[in-house]
Amino acid sequence: MRRVIAVIGAIFIVCLMADGPAGIRLHSQATFRTRTDLVAVGVSVSDTKGSLVTNLSVEDFEVFEDGVRQSVQVFSRGVGAGGEIPLHLGLLFDKSLSLERDLALERTAVTRFLARVPGVEDTTLVEFDTDVRLTRFRGNDTAGLATRLQQATASGWTAFYDAVAVYFDGADQTDGRTILIMYTDGEDTRSQTTLTRLLNQLRASSITVYAVGLLNQVGPARERLQARIRQMTELTGGLAFFPPTADDLDAVYNRLLEELKAQYFLGYSSPNPKQDGTWRRIEVRVKGAGMRTRARPGYLAAARASRR
Repeated sequence: MRRVIAVIGAIFIVCLMADGPAGIRLHSQATFRTRTDLVAVGVSVSDTKGSLVTNLSVEDFEVFEDGVRQSVQVFSRGVGAGGEIPLHLGLLFDKSLSLERDLALERTAVTRFLARVPGVEDTTLVEFDTDVRLTRFRGNDTAGLATRLQQATASGWTAFYDAVAVYFDGADQTDGRTILIMYTDGEDTRSQTTLTRLLNQLRASSITVYAVGLLNQVGPARERLQARIRQMTELTGGLAFFPPTADDLDAVYNRLLEELKAQYFLGYSSPNPKQDGTWRRIEVRVKGAGMRTRARPGYLAAARASRR
């Protein structure tokens, strides 16, 4: 592997050229973490009317792993709500030819959205077409992100699975709370990463994934691609939004911002020390009648050990 490191203003860029999915070019900040056995879970809570509930405390939650109640050791309420848990934000930006017509509207909508997300430690922009490019910014550096996005031009094939996999490889090594937001039509025409491998990576991670799926140009494959995007988000406790047209992107990002501000972050130490590749089922309950929760359904134990 050859590694070249450059520092430009507030952006730290590391270029990696390594054996991996063909055509991938990486631009990312080098990160390091201390491994812990903490199981992290992002949780959204809604009431009987479907409205998000934002005023709960740690005492309101019950967390179970494989049917056994756990002691919540880490608790945070909403992004930007204070606390010492760092928030790492990822933005997966599809700029392949399949989304060329709506690229300008998406650049504007996502820039407005990022400017309103509070309390961000760093933001990683993942641009992909035939290749994958990562750029990490300190905080939610809207000016830097906007400049980078304005340089984006539609071209090439769609390495969607590779883009998600490359982001997870780096983001899963960071401390704190990580949220990935994907903008894509769900098509993949280039990746070496298989869907099965990618889904297992999602099952093993503590990252919550949200998606803005713009599928108005997809045609007959629309339902299949919607189901695929939903599957990816639901495995992590996230949510997928499907605006009818690119003109609705601002409204969708407003709803996504409400979701992020209402999400709780819980952490507990698993009582099962074995790293045997088994699926550990997670259930999160909230005290009070009619409350509904959305969280990741569990995690794979094996990949947690691979981060040592």
